[in-house]
Amino acid sequence: MDLFLWLFGCLLAFLWSSTVKGEEGASEPCGGYLDATNAGYITTPGYPLEYPPHQNCRWVITAPEASQRIVLNFNPHFEIEKLDCRYDYVEIHDGNSDSADLLGKHCSNIAPAPIISSGPSIHIKFVSDYAHQGAGFSLRYEIYKTGSDCSRNFTSPSGLIESPGFPDKYPHNLECSFIIVVPPSMDVTLAFLTFDLENDPLPGGDGDCKYDWLEVWDGLPGVGPLIGRYCGTRVPPEIHSSTGILSLSFHTDMAVAKDGFSARYNMTHKEVSETFHCSNPFGMETGKITDDQISASSSFYDERWLPRQARLNFNDNGWTPNEDSNREYIQVDLHTLKVVTGIATQGAISKETQKAYYVTTFKLEVSTNGEDWMVYRHGKNHKVFHANTDATEVVLNRIPQPVLARFVRIRPQTWKNGIRAAV
Repeated sequence: MDLFLWLFGCLLAFLWSSTVKGEEGASEPCGGYLDATNAGYITTPGYPLEYPPHQNCRWVITAPEASQRIVLNFNPHFEIEKLDCRYDYVEIHDGNSDSADLLGKHCSNIAPAPIISSGPSIHIKFVSDYAHQGAGFSLRYEIYKTGSDCSRNFTSPSGLIESPGFPDKYPHNLECSFIIVVPPSMDVTLAFLTFDLENDPLPGGDGDCKYDWLEVWDGLPGVGPLIGRYCGTRVPPEIHSSTGILSLSFHTDMAVAKDGFSARYNMTHKEVSETFHCSNPFGMETGKITDDQISASSSFYDERWLPRQARLNFNDNGWTPNEDSNREYIQVDLHTLKVVTGIATQGAISKETQKAYYVTTFKLEVSTNGEDWMVYRHGKNHKVFHANTDATEVVLNRIPQPVLARFVRIRPQTWKNGIRAAV
């Protein structure tokens, strides 16, 4: 009897196992533990044909280093039963199990946006019920590369800049910055040797490079003027810059990868004549430069000596800092890069005390982006400009070698009775 029951139980187990296998079909197994050292792909069983019913697939992807993160990019061909993701769905968790934080639960026919883990593991769960199957999904997993992983600064007189992996195809999902920092007395020229990025064609003309692109900025990315955005196989023209910084921003998406680019830069001494001068003011006195373009390190506490009052021949006081110190400055944002050839200054007479205040010497600082500042030099030393000897006269200091800048700071070094300035 016991033998009969044992055999009967084995038969039932066999029939149950066969029934489940028959329901699921003889599709390939799904799920597993994956190493993200090399990029790879995950698909639902049968993709791009319909996935089988009764699926419960789980993948755990792990990066080799604890500091690394993982990015998932879904193929646009995405089709999972839509019913509020109750029956068929793909679920992403930020860790190595489905008890980790949920990053997203997805269904329908719209592929999810790229998903990035916060740590070295990510858990993917795919579930289907007995009815209404779709094509499923395909995704690519790889280690997420931040901008710092592929970004570089260049300070040598000449050098070669290449896309990551060049001459092989560049990786997906890159945000790289290549910044050439040029000494004040030099210009830089950038010439492309090869260029092959994913194209963005439009009928009858050039596309706007929506997928992969290289942007070149005359200054820091997003700050200096944009010289151009490039993609496809047309080699960009030779580029010249005199601002002190030339930047390249390289973006790639999740799809097509090409061979990338290679470019060589060379620094040369500026050819600006020391006798070159421009006599057109930028507009501090006339108001063309607006109040919000003028700022300062601090202002006197009673708000009667504000930065906006630091204008030549202004009839209501001038600017004064909260403390008389050579750490204080008045700053003007010119909004665009301009050649600065001279600085005119003036003191002020207090309307309350009738006392004369003026700056006797100052240093000049310039910047193309508002973050990286250069103290103007003449020769090896910082140039100290001699300014006013009374409170009312306008004194113009010519700059021995004109500079290209967007931001200008005047930093008083010495003064009479206190710092009061108009420019």
